[in-house]
Amino acid sequence: MQDKRRSWQGILLILVCIPMAGAVAEEISLAFSSSVGDGLAAVEAPIGSPADIAVDSTGAVFLADPLHTRVRKVSPSGSIATFAGGWTEFQAGALPEDGRQAFLAQPGGVAVGARDTVFVSDRTAHRVYVFAPDGTFLGSLHGWSDVGSLNYPADLVVDDVGNLYIADAGNHRVLKVLPDGTGATVFGWTTIETGGQPTSVEWEVPELLAYDTRNRCLWVADRFGSRLSRLRASGELDAREELRVPVRGIASDSEGNLYLAVSNHVLRRTGAGKFEIVAGRGSAGFGGDGGPAPEAELWGAAALVVRGKELFVLDRAGHRVRKVGLDGIITTIAGNGTAGRVGEEGAFANASGWSCTDVVEASDGTLYVSDTLNGRVVAIDVAGRIRTVLGPGALTLACARDEAEGSATQFGRPGPLALGGDGTLWVADIIAGQLWWKSWDGRIGSVPSGSCETPSARPRMFNDPVHLAVAGDGSVWVWDEGVDVLYRLDPFTDQCTPVPIPLPGGSGTEVPELDAAAGAGVVGLQSTSDGDVVVSLKRRSGERVAMLFRSDGQALGSAVGVPERPYRCSRSGRGIVRVGDQGKSVASPVSLGGGS
Repeated sequence: MQDKRRSWQGILLILVCIPMAGAVAEEISLAFSSSVGDGLAAVEAPIGSPADIAVDSTGAVFLADPLHTRVRKVSPSGSIATFAGGWTEFQAGALPEDGRQAFLAQPGGVAVGARDTVFVSDRTAHRVYVFAPDGTFLGSLHGWSDVGSLNYPADLVVDDVGNLYIADAGNHRVLKVLPDGTGATVFGWTTIETGGQPTSVEWEVPELLAYDTRNRCLWVADRFGSRLSRLRASGELDAREELRVPVRGIASDSEGNLYLAVSNHVLRRTGAGKFEIVAGRGSAGFGGDGGPAPEAELWGAAALVVRGKELFVLDRAGHRVRKVGLDGIITTIAGNGTAGRVGEEGAFANASGWSCTDVVEASDGTLYVSDTLNGRVVAIDVAGRIRTVLGPGALTLACARDEAEGSATQFGRPGPLALGGDGTLWVADIIAGQLWWKSWDGRIGSVPSGSCETPSARPRMFNDPVHLAVAGDGSVWVWDEGVDVLYRLDPFTDQCTPVPIPLPGGSGTEVPELDAAAGAGVVGLQSTSDGDVVVSLKRRSGERVAMLFRSDGQALGSAVGVPERPYRCSRSGRGIVRVGDQGKSVASPVSLGGGS
């Protein structure tokens, strides 16, 4: 076979050793920009996996972005920058040496207090960090003598006199911290009967907080958003209700109205108990910017902030922050719809915000990479140019019509890849439990085929498809780890049949089939140059074995010299490892069982 080694101009090649006899590998780094769009217009930047938002008195928006281990700041002029944290090695709870940047592990909540002081909860460091408006680090809150230490702090909110409330989720409580941070108390009490002694309110997992300045009360959502409680300024439990649909965000305005993020809606509940839709028409997606907010699409509305008459909505799955203005018109103020991608076409060496899940090489040397982080599959040609071939990059739940044109397919989460002999690219959608394909001439389709309107209407064929291979007859082989079954799919009829896996070993004609009791699991599928399929297995003992199958599903025997893919994703997901030619070989059958 012709050697397809490429120059990869401008790409750093790092020689690394891997545990394979005689094989040499080199890692091609996928750039992961530490700025992730810093300095760009906020609407052009990725915002990772956003967790919370807050707004200061100038209108600047602060965004907790745990995927990129930082807090972002969107200025009133619309530019974005890192406010705190970043891609820096950290030790959980370590304090910065320069007095400015805290080492954020998992920023989960953000709130703005008096004089625009910014509070950030770091869940896995079990701390709340405090910053000045310019980002100067002022200190951390993590424990007090009366209440002990924080444990997985979640949401934060500041009241009208400067007290900080912390949803101390891991300790199943809400804390009230004095404005100077020197003291804290467990907030929330109730009496079981008239004249009885006050007892602390019991919480499951308090996660969401909102302070009502008009009525001077604290709203708390716990039990994974399915229970809503209201506490008076004194801490006494005033009301508690079970919700039929969980909420993902809560906020209150100056008039005492409560806002609830429910699925793909934002609802406003007035003091009289009347509900109104203020944003979102209910369908998942991104659309409606520049129009009335109730007619727009949201995808997973989460954290909410009301500032004056403006509503800010964290559109979590859409990787955006939306704003509903005084006139009721919705706009996007931050996020390009991806978790980590800046820009589109261009040099592979300049790509940013990747997560390589699988990679396959075509006969012309093109690499196809499953970029799960951005919900797309990209092609990298031999000159190092990159382009999206499947998925627009935004992780939306819309379905592509069977045999659609172009790259309009939208994934739930693209995973393993496989290439057929005719050049057809196959992709397993981990979330949707189905397969997508793109032919050499650009046609796109899905298995099961057809179109749908909502995720629940989409037919699901697989539970957890983690390995793919295409045999010489065009059949697609899928290992479904969710049910521990190997399937053979006929792409012409959509017929999917289980393939029994006889394990080598035993005596005589004993050929036990693979099942839960067999003590082995599939760890890889690979087609051979003859069109057969090699199924690699790992026993509970750690021993690795391989079986060779004919394309029609007939087991041929044990396989030796299992072919190695020339490329694989690095463990970090930010690189591609190229395996040398000595790592390649051809599979050949041997007899089953112990006989000759």
